[in-house]
Amino acid sequence: MYASNPLISQKTKLLGQLLNAALFTIMVVGCRPQDASHPCEPISCLNGGTCVNGVCDCPDGFEGELCELIKTPEAAWISGIEVNGYPTFRGQEPWDGTAPQPDCWPDLAVGIDWPWGLLTQSQAKINAEGNPLFWGEPDFPYLDNHFHAHDTVRIFLVELDGLDSTEVIGPPELLFEAFITLDQIVLLDEANPFPTAMTLASDTSELILRCAMQYEFDH
Repeated sequence: MYASNPLISQKTKLLGQLLNAALFTIMVVGCRPQDASHPCEPISCLNGGTCVNGVCDCPDGFEGELCELIKTPEAAWISGIEVNGYPTFRGQEPWDGTAPQPDCWPDLAVGIDWPWGLLTQSQAKINAEGNPLFWGEPDFPYLDNHFHAHDTVRIFLVELDGLDSTEVIGPPELLFEAFITLDQIVLLDEANPFPTAMTLASDTSELILRCAMQYEFDH
């Protein structure tokens, strides 16, 4: 029998350790993915969109691959109306003739003529002295009504006669009217395509009517 050579045994053991280390390295490298980048890394969603697994999740009102397109709302609500700059006199005369103050000031109401033939009118603000007027809950009777794209809505302001004991009863007097569509509201300002308030101004006076707006995109 030949005696084992300690030097050869040590070299053999070292060679085996190196071989095992090389095989382990190959296995680890081989298990790594070829492309470790995140699927959302090259995607920049616009208008507040969020990338989820490589696809933009767009907020209400926007659509498209990168949320770059403005989406017309399915429906809109007018949740309140404010009126400023209304005339407190009819020319140089009080609204109610020779009636003493405050009965001489105008009695005002706002209304909406809906596209399906329904006309609704608010409660009257009696003896308005020139201060801003606001109609909301509970004196705004059409909060539950809404209109859709391409619908035309008429908004108006009238002065009412006969509400005070000294007044002569007469038909409502139209002071202002405007016709709006949902498409016009959304496209007024692309930087703010869904305004929370819409302003309508008279061409012949300082009267300004502001509508508080709400929207729904999946009605």
